[in-house]
Amino acid sequence: MKFLETLNCLDQDVLIPINRIKYISYGHKENGAFIKIVTDAGDLEEHFIDLKRADERYKIIKQIVEAE
Repeated sequence: MKFLETLNCLDQDVLIPINRIKYISYGHKENGAFIKIVTDAGDLEEHFIDLKRADERYKIIKQIVEAE
């Protein structure tokens, strides 16, 4: 089984089984960007101040999920 490593709201590492990811979305807020990862076990969000870094991370996650 493959996992995606991310951070939860307490900045702790979380491993998400890739096959349990339903979808991901990418959006902007007034103070940066976020990536929302929706799984059958719950939702997680990664937050970014640097929009370029957020865009790169989103592309990496999409590639990982699509490769599964």
